[in-house]
Amino acid sequence: MSKRLKTLIIVTTSTIVLILICGYFALTIIGGAFGSECEKSNSWIVGQYEIQEYKCLGWAGPNYYPLELFKNGEKITRNGLKLDSCRIHFVPRNDLYLKLNICNKQLTELTPDKKRLNFKQIDSIVMVNLELKQSRKLGEGSVKHFIEKWNEASVFDFRDNEKPFYPSSLYYYKVYQNGSERVFETGNFMIKDADNWSYSFLEKGEETSTKKFDEMWNKLKTIDSNHGK
Repeated sequence: MSKRLKTLIIVTTSTIVLILICGYFALTIIGGAFGSECEKSNSWIVGQYEIQEYKCLGWAGPNYYPLELFKNGEKITRNGLKLDSCRIHFVPRNDLYLKLNICNKQLTELTPDKKRLNFKQIDSIVMVNLELKQSRKLGEGSVKHFIEKWNEASVFDFRDNEKPFYPSSLYYYKVYQNGSERVFETGNFMIKDADNWSYSFLEKGEETSTKKFDEMWNKLKTIDSNHGK
């Protein structure tokens, strides 16, 4: 065998080995991210976003197809939700909800549009306990506290299902202003109005297991009973 042929075989073999090693590590990295063995399956571009679908095989069970979202070549989130053959949803940030249609290339970017409360415009606020079937009108101090909490609350997530808080909401707030009623629905530490975004009433350092509206209901009974309302 000639020296030239030996060199060619060595180079070819080394190249093949390198490709196999790189492929192995690529699959290892992707698989590690999803906890299984994965390979690229499909990809789509909608607007400025690229969706990458993977075909994965876990330790047991059939294949599944996780999704990652990229913008300008940078991965911004994963674990997208594929509703059907066309519609895919992602939540890159707490305050951004993306609806992408890979069939007609339609992109919908949803962001919060919180409507703040103004104390001077409020006629009254009533807190409703659905379990006890009781209502209590907030006194002036509690009204100011509620308005301050709502106006300062940070967005928590997007919820567009019929029952946004599992298993159901325990408390409602009914805010009356300028002859209209605005309803706020609550769940543990979260609150939302007719919009699909929920907001957090947690104080700094409080756990998400905190039942903020139980606390507010109990304080309301004590504080506002003194106002005779």
